[in-house]
Amino acid sequence: MLEFLYQIDVAVFFFVNHNLQNSFFDWLMPIVTEQRNWFPVFAVVYVWLWWKGGKTGRTAALLIIPVVVLSDQLSSAALKPFFQRVRPCVALEG
Repeated sequence: MLEFLYQIDVAVFFFVNHNLQNSFFDWLMPIVTEQRNWFPVFAVVYVWLWWKGGKTGRTAALLIIPVVVLSDQLSSAALKPFFQRVRPCVALEG
């Protein structure tokens, strides 16, 4: 059963990687995935939430910080080692 799921996983990866190429996304994705490009957007949203959001907005703004920190730590320190899955682009050839 696991081998069957692995084969499906590999087939879907190769299908997406080889057949769904798009020059627009080749240009766009490096910009979107760069973390520092999002900092101004997050800063503006955070300030707007604090300033115009009233009491609920300020509460949400205060809770965003620990939620982001906890979710980052949970995914990198707990879930990633638990699943121990190598990225497909590293594990597969072609």
